[in-house]
Amino acid sequence: MGIKSLLKKLFDNIFLFVLFIGIIFIITGLGYRGKYQKVSSFNEIITVTGIIILTPYLIYFLYSYFKRKSNQENEKIKEKESFKNFLNDSKAIQLKLNNIKIISFDNKNIDYYTSETGKLDIKNSNQEKQVKIIIPYLDKKILYTFYTNKNLDDLRIHLAIQNETRLFINNHDNNKVYVDFNFLK
Repeated sequence: MGIKSLLKKLFDNIFLFVLFIGIIFIITGLGYRGKYQKVSSFNEIITVTGIIILTPYLIYFLYSYFKRKSNQENEKIKEKESFKNFLNDSKAIQLKLNNIKIISFDNKNIDYYTSETGKLDIKNSNQEKQVKIIIPYLDKKILYTFYTNKNLDDLRIHLAIQNETRLFINNHDNNKVYVDFNFLK
């Protein structure tokens, strides 16, 4: 253990200690002690001191929350723009759905919960299942993976009813492929 890691642990503990002291100041300033019972009168000085101690923590957490939220929104916008660019730069081909073959349907993620009687029951939830299909294109076969919340029988019915969809292949990189399965939603 180096000096750097020791100092980091010490500073982490100091920040937690100051946070704890700020909470204790607010609780005692309001007049509470023990089992959350009010035993003394309101003390403004101690309460304000506790609020002053906790203000930097509150500012830091609010700043990091809003920064993270704005970064997530920016990433979503960039992702949508890159997807639109992909669709514009790729060639669209009509794909007959009766030519594709489902090779894998992963439905192993079953969630359990405990009922009131203590039994283990299966949750009835719409989990996304991983589906792998083989798409014939020209003289090669493309392995495509997507996720859906449909079970296998419903998926086969939807594929039989739809008959056709669009296959997008990037002009510059043939490994970048997108199949329009929006009818499964």
